[in-house]
Amino acid sequence: MPTAYVLMGPPGSGKTTWRNAFLAERAGRAVAVSRDDVVEDFAAANGLSYREAWRAFAKPIDKEYRRRLTDAFTHGLDVVVDATNVTAKARRRILSRVPEGWERVAVLFDAPDAELERRLRERAAAGGTRVPLWIIATMRKDWVPPEPGEFDRVLTVGPSA
Repeated sequence: MPTAYVLMGPPGSGKTTWRNAFLAERAGRAVAVSRDDVVEDFAAANGLSYREAWRAFAKPIDKEYRRRLTDAFTHGLDVVVDATNVTAKARRRILSRVPEGWERVAVLFDAPDAELERRLRERAAAGGTRVPLWIIATMRKDWVPPEPGEFDRVLTVGPSA
């Protein structure tokens, strides 16, 4: 049975690192959809930074993300949805696209704030996406844990991700 893995956690918690390892391990048997990938595609196509692309193209980015998400579920491969997904509303938008009969797995990521901040600073210093550190507190405030029955399984990935 195909599986939808919905990643959840603040920036810097290891979601994309986990996704990349998961895809490498299941070469040809899984695909990933990430809003960040869509933003980066728009940024590259328009010669903009991540932040500039998001500001200029938020609606088309969201539309393309939803299109890629819907398309991913048509191939019968496992699908990894790589985003923060901290609210129930964000997860409902994803889960509403998961075909009947698929397993739905929540994959929870977290790390202490100091570790998240260190990772985000290192990412920015290495030329990656710059994420403002205040976003950690905002996401902690917005966090809504998965409800019973929302997923078939819940996996927790520790701070070493």
